[in-house]
Amino acid sequence: MKASFIPGVLPFLLVALLCVAPDANAMARGVTEETIKLESTGVQSNPRPAGVVYPSTAGLARVRIEYFDNIKIEEDFSVQVASLNPGTYRIRVNGDVIVYTFVTDSTGAASVMLRDNAVPLQIQPVTLIRLVEVIDSAHRPVLKGSFAGAAPAGNPTAVAVAQLIPSEKYIRGTAQFIVRPIGNAVEQLLVIELWNMHWTPQPYMVRVNGTAIGAIVVNHVARGKIAFMTNPGRHEVDLEMPLNSRFTDITQLRTIEIFDFDSKTVFFRGRFKLVSP
Repeated sequence: MKASFIPGVLPFLLVALLCVAPDANAMARGVTEETIKLESTGVQSNPRPAGVVYPSTAGLARVRIEYFDNIKIEEDFSVQVASLNPGTYRIRVNGDVIVYTFVTDSTGAASVMLRDNAVPLQIQPVTLIRLVEVIDSAHRPVLKGSFAGAAPAGNPTAVAVAQLIPSEKYIRGTAQFIVRPIGNAVEQLLVIELWNMHWTPQPYMVRVNGTAIGAIVVNHVARGKIAFMTNPGRHEVDLEMPLNSRFTDITQLRTIEIFDFDSKTVFFRGRFKLVSP
């Protein structure tokens, strides 16, 4: 059975993973996906040197299926862990299926991806997975979590666009918020994209309704894209971050600004306007 293994500090503890973005009006079409946190069971004491701060023991699991014309063309199951006691662990699903054995790095971190033929037949399609456990060499679950049942994103129920007015001649930017159903839940996204941003320093701060909620970093061609969302981890845009908990109803967003943190220079201003989903 073949799988990829990437040791190191987990990217999901810092930022969402980099990925190519589909068209905003067709986000997640043909994709069924769910991401969950794996919570510590408390069986590991995780001794650490005094005075050294480490991230909490944590994990993340994701199931994903991509379709084309209702035909499954790709599926994967991934697990990432951080700050376990360094050693060997196994991934167990649905209580009795051992799907993979892995070894952490010296920090207790690891990343495992099982794709297509590497996924055991007992859990194909991966949406059959409900319970995920990471068990140690003593057969004790150290992390566990449950999927609610992966579902594709539905058609948006609310969409608003803000035309970002630039302060400089050649820079460009767009912003929109989207509300859409996913299974029994409702997902809210604020998606921002910038071009021709050659100023330094970075990052560029994002402020909505007068509140700073995060920052956007541009790449080597001066482009950046970020989504603040209630369910980060669907990997639909370059960078995914949790939506500020103050904004429980994203349709109440009215204004947006992009500015430099140090100089307070405002590069963009805009107002959201509802459009038809």
